[in-house]
Amino acid sequence: MAVTVLTDASTAIDSRTLSWTIPTLATGDVVVVAAVTWDTASTLNPPSGTGLSFTERVNVSGSGKTRVYIWTAVASSGGSSVAVTSSVLAGGACVHTGACYQLPTGDGYSLAGSPNTLAATASGSSAPQGALTGTSGNLAVVAIGDWLATDGSSRAWLVSATEAYYTYSATNSTQYGARCTLTGASTTVGLSAPTTSAWTIGALEVLKS
Repeated sequence: MAVTVLTDASTAIDSRTLSWTIPTLATGDVVVVAAVTWDTASTLNPPSGTGLSFTERVNVSGSGKTRVYIWTAVASSGGSSVAVTSSVLAGGACVHTGACYQLPTGDGYSLAGSPNTLAATASGSSAPQGALTGTSGNLAVVAIGDWLATDGSSRAWLVSATEAYYTYSATNSTQYGARCTLTGASTTVGLSAPTTSAWTIGALEVLKS
């Protein structure tokens, strides 16, 4: 069974609950939810779903920055059409985007007790990227937000990442999500273009045997 990637993306300024439905979930599957909100004041509740107890691994933002979250869970039970939801906590209506990644235990995916993570914000004008500690061959989930709403049509993902979503609102923010394979003990993940001075990035390592 391959990695399943479900997205909830919209340029609407609203307070909808982010939601995804996992077609078939097996006990032991790793589930990662990575989400971006347009502003530091815009926050989300942790995801919930039957058989899934989520732990917050990344929550990074700053003044004049987007907020990036990454949560993880390991399924304690299986099921069909498993709904996963994350509601708006504070900040009201905003552009917010998220992806739910299902990583099957049957394909060798697992989660460390304390997974390696990356959480960083821009310092000057640069491409949104950072170094994630890990092991070559493992998987990384990456989420990026740009508060300045730079047009990302020129976007170029590092390490041949597979994009999950690209949400661009010229009056609000730009939000990105992807997954990639780590190439060594420290892998630079994120984007090599475009550049901006108000980005936020989060990333997490998932083990692959």
